[in-house]
Amino acid sequence: MTDGDKDWIDAWFGDMGKWETSLKALTSIADDLGISNISDSVKERYAGEYNSDNYVVEFTRMREEFLEGRVSLSQQEYRLRALGLTDPVGEDILSIDEISLLSRNVEKWRALCETCSWLFK
Repeated sequence: MTDGDKDWIDAWFGDMGKWETSLKALTSIADDLGISNISDSVKERYAGEYNSDNYVVEFTRMREEFLEGRVSLSQQEYRLRALGLTDPVGEDILSIDEISLLSRNVEKWRALCETCSWLFK
């Protein structure tokens, strides 16, 4: 692992939640304008506040073959979840399931950004 790898991973986690936020905005606009009948299950799925600022990425050790670290909730997101205002919380460290779900959509977000850059050149 190099510092460049660390920067790439950091940027990847920085894009977490951006796809979900864009879908939340688009479904809200489409619903408000009445141009699409958005199902309640889709609205519910994207009702949360997704933002990379909700997560803290901390690298603890870097060696040639691996980078070790943790992804945790920001203090504000932890408090919101503890109060039941967002998803339930156990620990402040994100579960593998949540990281996996959010990171799967990073490629979608980046593809959307690339497509928009081509359209608006």
